[in-house]
Amino acid sequence: MRTTALARVALFFLLALAGSAVAQIDARSQALLDGLMQDQQAAAVETLDQTMVMTMYSGGTETVSSTRTVIDYVNRRAVIFTDLGEGMMARLVHVDGVTTMRMEGMPMAIPVPPGMGSAFDAIFDPAQTLSDDPDATAVYDGQVSYGDLVSGQQVTYTASYDVMGTSTESTSRFVFDEAGELLATISDGTDGSLTVMVFDPPTSDSPYVGRGSTMYDFKDGAATVTAVTRYENVVVNQPLDETLFQ
Repeated sequence: MRTTALARVALFFLLALAGSAVAQIDARSQALLDGLMQDQQAAAVETLDQTMVMTMYSGGTETVSSTRTVIDYVNRRAVIFTDLGEGMMARLVHVDGVTTMRMEGMPMAIPVPPGMGSAFDAIFDPAQTLSDDPDATAVYDGQVSYGDLVSGQQVTYTASYDVMGTSTESTSRFVFDEAGELLATISDGTDGSLTVMVFDPPTSDSPYVGRGSTMYDFKDGAATVTAVTRYENVVVNQPLDETLFQ
C-alpha cells in the first residue's frame, strides 16, 4: 500500500502496527490496530499533491505556515514546498535517494544533510510498521474520555523508534470509536499535561489523505488549542508536473 502521511505530521503519521510484536499485544488491541492496517490497504495512492496549512497558537498569538507536498509513490520521488515567510519559498526535492534544496533567487541546488534525506524514505512506505522493535507492546485500556474533546476505546502502544540514527522509546495512545475508526492520538506533554490530537473525518478513501486535525494541551480537565491543521488542493492519482522534480 502506498499512501501519505500528512507532511511532517505526519503525521503522521504514526498509525501502523508492528506485526513482529503480536505476541505482546492483547487480542482487543490487535483487532483495533489491524483495522488501521486494513484501512490503509483499502485504496492504492500512487501520486499525491496536497497543501497543509497549520495554524499554531502560543501566548495569545497565532502563526500560520503552509507546506505543499507532492509525492510520486511509484517512482519514490517527492517535493516539499515550505513557505518561509516574507515571500520566500524553499523547495526540497528527493529523487533517486538524493535530497537537494532550492530557493528562489539561488542559481543552484544545495545538498542537504544525509539525515534529512533519509527522513524522506518514510513517506513512501506509510504502511510500514510503526516500529521494528520486537519488544513493542500494546494494551487495550477500555473506554476512556478526555473531557469534551474525545471519548472512545483506547489502545496504549509502546515501542522503540529509530530517529535519525538514535533509538528512543515512546508511548502513544490511540482512541477509536465503536466502528474501529481512529478518533485521536494522545501523548505525554510537559508539566503533567497531555497532547491530544483529534482528527477530522477522512475526506477521501484513504484515511491519511487530506485528513485535518486539532491539537490540544490537556491538563486537569481543561483543554487549550495549540494547533489546527487543514488540507487544501488535495489531488490524488493524477499526472504530476515533471518540472517539479528538477
